[in-house]
Amino acid sequence: MKVLFIGTGVITYAHADGLKLIGSEPSACYDIFKPSAERFAKTYGCEAIDDYKEYLDKERPDYVLICTPPGVRLEYMEEVMSRGIPLYIEKPIATNMEDAIKMQEMAEKYKVPIMVNFVHCYRPAYEQMYKLVKDGVLGDPINVFSHRFGQGAGFRGRNMAASWRTNPKLVCGMTIESLSHDITMMTALCGDFKTVAANVKATVDSLPTFDTNSAISMEIAKGGIATISASWSSDIAFSMRGYVGTKGTAIVRGGGQFDLEDCIVKTDDMPYEQVTNYHDTYDNTLAQGMANAHKHFQDALTTGSEIRTPLESGIAALKVSLAALKSDKEKVVVTL
Repeated sequence: MKVLFIGTGVITYAHADGLKLIGSEPSACYDIFKPSAERFAKTYGCEAIDDYKEYLDKERPDYVLICTPPGVRLEYMEEVMSRGIPLYIEKPIATNMEDAIKMQEMAEKYKVPIMVNFVHCYRPAYEQMYKLVKDGVLGDPINVFSHRFGQGAGFRGRNMAASWRTNPKLVCGMTIESLSHDITMMTALCGDFKTVAANVKATVDSLPTFDTNSAISMEIAKGGIATISASWSSDIAFSMRGYVGTKGTAIVRGGGQFDLEDCIVKTDDMPYEQVTNYHDTYDNTLAQGMANAHKHFQDALTTGSEIRTPLESGIAALKVSLAALKSDKEKVVVTL
């Protein structure tokens, strides 16, 4: 399939590498900063265009990938959806509920397929845990968690490279930007949350709204508890995500905050833990995760099958992130 890229930041290179793995490719790219688009186009042999609207009308790609900063998505999304072209957007979908509601209204109006790139939901270790939960092997949720640490001194305010993250007009912080991954992965395992209580901390003096550490506790709507503990300030990186259920436990762990290397499982009828090694590290295998996610979307476009991470999943994650920030600011437990 031919894909138009809108926005050509760092993450788009992983998308393009993933597309190549499944026999697809960027057909063209657009960025308001033309040199960025030209670098991307040179790397992948596609066209860097000046007018994305004209391109949409003339070339009609199979779908459009939007990788702009989350605070500047609405115009691009409407231009794509109004032409009836499917849409694949990076997470988080937005930084506020006003924009998210407008996106939802556009989706209802134009009725085009939309997928949010929660790529970690399509990586093999998490897929194993997800299947165990959905098949009922682990039972109902008791304790669902995500603990991840990394990034180090760069996110403590030293030597931060200039990007949209450091732009005061676009900054949204870890709880919205990055924890949307964890929230979505956990929601897929245990369903919606009833309440949210959180503490967050910013460590970059020049960006007081750029939170880099979060501790979130949630009540699962159908019973059980859920927690997220995350830091972009840790010099030591690791991750552990897990599901403790009424029939068994599964844990996915890795040496980096986005490494999903092993899945460990033990149920009531198993005498010992079973460990499956996937050796899936973010730096070395992200392109394959992107390939899995794009393949899922392409299959949905071809067959009409359900999209596992639709726009609604992005909206749900944003609600939890905003509730966590509200809880921290007002020192209250927020009911969703």
